[in-house]
Amino acid sequence: MNTASAPSRSIPVARGLPLIGSLFRLIPDPLEGFVSMTRECGSAFYFKIFHQKMLVMAGTDVNRFLSEEGKDCIISAEYWKDLVTYWECPHVLIALDGQPHIDERRLWKRYISRDVANGEQTQMFDVLRNCADLYAHGNAISTRQFCRTIITRELSFLFTGEVFHLPPELAQSLVEYMKTLLSVKATKSWPRFVMHLPFFRKHEKNVKKFADELLRRARTHLDEDSLFSMVIKRVDADPNRNEAELVPILLLPFIAGLDTLANAMTFLFHELVNDPELLARVRADVDAACEANDGRVPPPEQMRSIPALFGLCQETLRRYPIAFASMRHAAKDFDYEGYHVNAGQQIIFFTSSSHFDSQFFRDPYKFDIDRFLEPRMEQRARYAFSPYGRGPHICLGAAMAESIFLSTVACLLRDYDFSAAIPGKRYKTIYEPGPSISDKFSMQISKRAFS
Repeated sequence: MNTASAPSRSIPVARGLPLIGSLFRLIPDPLEGFVSMTRECGSAFYFKIFHQKMLVMAGTDVNRFLSEEGKDCIISAEYWKDLVTYWECPHVLIALDGQPHIDERRLWKRYISRDVANGEQTQMFDVLRNCADLYAHGNAISTRQFCRTIITRELSFLFTGEVFHLPPELAQSLVEYMKTLLSVKATKSWPRFVMHLPFFRKHEKNVKKFADELLRRARTHLDEDSLFSMVIKRVDADPNRNEAELVPILLLPFIAGLDTLANAMTFLFHELVNDPELLARVRADVDAACEANDGRVPPPEQMRSIPALFGLCQETLRRYPIAFASMRHAAKDFDYEGYHVNAGQQIIFFTSSSHFDSQFFRDPYKFDIDRFLEPRMEQRARYAFSPYGRGPHICLGAAMAESIFLSTVACLLRDYDFSAAIPGKRYKTIYEPGPSISDKFSMQISKRAFS
C-alpha cells in the first residue's frame, strides 16, 4: 500500500465539459456514469461538477484494500457529521469509526442477523401472506408500493414483534425525508434552504410522528430482548445521551429496508414479469423444493439450494446494486498503486464497479441467473461481487437481508401469480437517492389455484 520513496502518479480526471464538468454524464444514470468513467480512467480518478472535484476509487483491488490493509485509512464520521448534528445523535452506527464502531456493531449484530430472520420464518410467512392477500385481487398495483409494504411489515415484525401498517404516503415520506437530508447534510448537492420548504416540512412531520409512535410502542416492551429495547435501555442508562437520538436509531432499519430490500425486490419483479420463461423456471424450482417438503416452503437453511431462486436473487443484486457506492474520507495520508491521497480527502468508493466488468461477469448487462450457478459461479472471483459495500462499514444486515429476500420471493412465487400490467414494457431506473423504479411500473397479483 505505502510506497513512500516512489514518486506519486498523477490521478487522472474524467472527461467533462467546461464549467459543468461531468454533470451530464451522471444526471441520467449515476451508476452508468461511474461505470463509464471507471473504464475510461481506471481504479482512481477525479471528476468535476462545477467547483467540486471528487475522487473515485473503484475495482476489485480497491475492494480488497478497503477490507484489508486500507481499512484504517478510511473513516465514515466526517461524511455524516452534519446529519448527526441535525439528528442530535453522535452515537448512530453509520457515523462511528474504529473501536467504538466495532463495539456498537457487536451489540447490533445479535439482533440483525441471519439467525433472527431464519428463526422467525413461519411467523414471517404469516405476515407476508396477510399483506399479499390485500393486493391479490387482479387489479394493477404499483410494484414498488407493494414491495415497500411487504418489507416494512416484515422488518417491523422482526424488530418489534408487531406489524406496522405503513400507508404508501408514510413510506414515501420516509424516502423523501432521507433523500433530502442526504442531499443537504451529506452530499451537500442541495442548498440548505430546501429543508425549510413546505414539502420537506410535511415529510419531516410525518416521519417524526411515526418515530414517536415507534418509541412509544417500544417502551411498552422493554422487558423483551429486542434491538429497540436494547438501544432504549442504553440511552436511558447513560446521562450523556438523550432521547432525541433514539429517533434516527429506531428509523434506520425501516429506511434501510425501503431503500435496499424493497427496491431490490422491485427490480426482481421487473425482470420476472417481463420474462415468462424465467418466471416459469424459478417457480418450477420453488415448487419442486416445496413438494419435497410436504408442500410447504422449505426452511431457510435450504433456500440457497433452490438453484433458480438463488441465482435470481443474486443476479438482481449484481445487475441492480442498490448500495453501488459509498462515501468516505481519508483518515490519514496514504498511497494506493502509486497514487497519493491526502488526509481529509473525500472519496467515493465505487464498490460495485466490477459487477459491470466482463473480466468477472460475462456479458455484464445481460440479466443471467446462470452466472451464479454451477459450473460458472462467476461470483467466486474474490471481491468482484459486492452488493453490500466493503470495508469496516459493510452492511451489517447483509445476511439477514439475504435470508428475507430468498424466503419472501419463494413464498410469493409459491402462493401467488404475477403478471405485468403492461406486458413487455420496460421502465428506466430512477434514483431517490438509491436506484429504484417509479410507481408507473405496475403488476397484477392473484392467488394461485392448486388442484
